[in-house]
Amino acid sequence: MLVYNRIQEALDRFEEAKTSKRKVSVSEIARKYGFAHGSLVDDPKKVHSRFKLYIYDVFKYERYACSFPLAWKYREVWIYGVPDLVVFENGVPIEIWEVKTYSKHRKGEVVQLQLYGWLTKQNFDVIPRLILALGFRNWRNYQTLDYDYNEKFVLDILKDI
Repeated sequence: MLVYNRIQEALDRFEEAKTSKRKVSVSEIARKYGFAHGSLVDDPKKVHSRFKLYIYDVFKYERYACSFPLAWKYREVWIYGVPDLVVFENGVPIEIWEVKTYSKHRKGEVVQLQLYGWLTKQNFDVIPRLILALGFRNWRNYQTLDYDYNEKFVLDILKDI
């Protein structure tokens, strides 16, 4: 029941954030630090839609992955976004994936991933593994970079919010 409550509360926070006048998206924050767009860039909505699965299946399976909306209020401003992929194990988020079709990255992608790690920690009181997938075309052909969650890095980013 606790897992269900945490997931429902996270979804409720996201809905509140979306309707708030005081909000900023993870992508807006990360964009300030630059993204490495390469020649392989697809329509982001098309790529993101590959990972939209039924969120409540998190409860049906021991291990499940889907896009999952996250939000948290920081200094009276909602920080919100939807990671490409959140891997749940027994209802607990254990991995956050940001998937890029291009093969290089800059600081913006790392900021994005770290902020999703922070949002996951705030919502679920866990620190997930953070994975940046580059050059993604299918599940057999991509490179991954793992990052450790860095709260000091995130709070430095958020101090200007």
